[in-house]
Amino acid sequence: MVVVVVTRYFGGTLLGTGGLVRAYGDAVKAVLAELPRTEQIERRTLLVSLNYAVYGACKQMVAAYEATIVTEAFADDVMLTLSLPSSEVAPLTDALREATAGSAVVVEA
Repeated sequence: MVVVVVTRYFGGTLLGTGGLVRAYGDAVKAVLAELPRTEQIERRTLLVSLNYAVYGACKQMVAAYEATIVTEAFADDVMLTLSLPSSEVAPLTDALREATAGSAVVVEA
């Protein structure tokens, strides 16, 4: 969201109402032309528990689904916290379960 405030220091109406609207509109267009634009992608967090035998393969797979590893915890199993685009949640979940023969536990946080 962007909010633009145009401040008018001169109190006269020499431009007329149409001229003021154009002047304000031109000021806003100039500001918006200078702003950087980025695409906002909704991301979700997954918690993945898997055994050490499949950890390496699954870690490589994560990058293919535009996911990033936020945290890794190593105990009896490996616990990964992943951040990824919403559109990739179901495909990555399916791929992880297939790669681990159903042993991976995937939970959305």
